[in-house]
Amino acid sequence: MDERFIRTELLIGSEAMQKLRRSHIAVFGAGGVGGYVIEALVRTIEKITGTASFDPSVATLANERQRDCAVKALEAVNDAIAALDMGFTLDAVTVSIEDAVQNILEITGERASEVVVHKVFSRFCVGK
Repeated sequence: MDERFIRTELLIGSEAMQKLRRSHIAVFGAGGVGGYVIEALVRTIEKITGTASFDPSVATLANERQRDCAVKALEAVNDAIAALDMGFTLDAVTVSIEDAVQNILEITGERASEVVVHKVFSRFCVGK
């Protein structure tokens, strides 16, 4: 072992030192002006990738299937509101509300129709 790293190995242990040897690490310094440059670089990357306004604590639709479920749920809610405005009974309105709930549950995976299960598993090769 290189004598430059003896103290580091004593500090972190031989297993961690082996892991460190197998790793690729980039270390660079940023002085007073460099900090502004790095911040500008991060903002530019966020702008290019569309992640500048991304908030991980907010729910996000991850794919087209989830988007379709959300659109269908919204349409069902609008149908329920329209049915109420037209004087339909609550039993009739409930059909639209249940449809909206079903679509929302498909997004979360709590309830999945046979079609969704087929779509999801068609992308994976099960049994190999």
